[in-house]
Amino acid sequence: MNTTTQIDPATLDVLQKMVIAARRGAAGVALSLGKGAVGNVGDPAPVHALIGRMSCEQGDLPTGIGHLRLALGALPDDHGVRCDLVAALTQTGATIEALGLCDKARALADPSLQLARFRAYLAQEAGDFPTAIEAYRHVVARAPGDFAAWNNLGNALTGAEDYPAAIDALREAARLEPFAAPTRMNLANALSAADRTDEAIEALRTAAADFPDDAKPWVELSHLADLMGRADMALEGLEEAARRAPRDPEIQVDLGNHRGTAWDMAGAEQAFRAAIAADPANGPAFVALAVLLEHDNRAGDLPMLVAQAKGAQVAPGALAMVEAYAFRRAKEWKKGLAAASAAADEYEPVRRAQLIGEFRDRL
Repeated sequence: MNTTTQIDPATLDVLQKMVIAARRGAAGVALSLGKGAVGNVGDPAPVHALIGRMSCEQGDLPTGIGHLRLALGALPDDHGVRCDLVAALTQTGATIEALGLCDKARALADPSLQLARFRAYLAQEAGDFPTAIEAYRHVVARAPGDFAAWNNLGNALTGAEDYPAAIDALREAARLEPFAAPTRMNLANALSAADRTDEAIEALRTAAADFPDDAKPWVELSHLADLMGRADMALEGLEEAARRAPRDPEIQVDLGNHRGTAWDMAGAEQAFRAAIAADPANGPAFVALAVLLEHDNRAGDLPMLVAQAKGAQVAPGALAMVEAYAFRRAKEWKKGLAAASAAADEYEPVRRAQLIGEFRDRL
């Protein structure tokens, strides 16, 4: 609490006993002391505030929020209590109420800058980028060394499509903390969004060199290359990402698809099977492998793949797609139509539509 109100001796005694108990690791005792005394002290607001904070620290957010609301009702100008309540509400997803407690006047008046940070974060989460930008600018003007605030300001500016300002903010964040990988990725994304493609590529390659264990720069480089129509660069990025994260099934599936596009069918199969080895119930890997087997004229392997998918309890929408290919090869048109119709749209929607059309034509 940061209130300057004089606390009466009886209230102060309860607070001191609670703090001593908490420091000894007896949080339950501290809370019992506070709850037992809160109705008998001259100034219950500070006790409510301490019970609220301790309850939240113990994971009992509903109790904590209830006491913090009582404390804030009596101490509306106490920034500490307000911040504790905002933090607790944010954790429970009550972001609208939390943002309402971070009104502009109070947020900008808080010398700790915590309310301004909360206001900026909550507004950004709500997609209110102008409010977030204003609050983050307030923070960095008073705490120019706060790299996290610069990073978040850059992201908010990116959300507002003010890419030049976003790039400047993110460069400052990267200058303050050069080895914060997410910031470097955010900078590359802002450069890409600003159509400064060469700079984005350079930023991603530099990040890949600076963070040799991180696959994300290579993944992002692959995505950027796809947007540019650079299949060679996209494949390069995924090959490097897979070397760094060989057990990441999403990377392996993406790598398999890109290898297949490059007509490296053996390599594609290897990647899909690596994805399944890492995640035995990976639906996208099973569907992609079924498509590959179909196109590679290996119909005899499809029933075995279906059995493997069933054994791994693959999601029904993916399993149905694998079954549809097996039924197609077996010329079981009715079963194939039922399977393709039951397949989820998220798995190869164009091929699913083609299968349904073929089955109906056969029938």
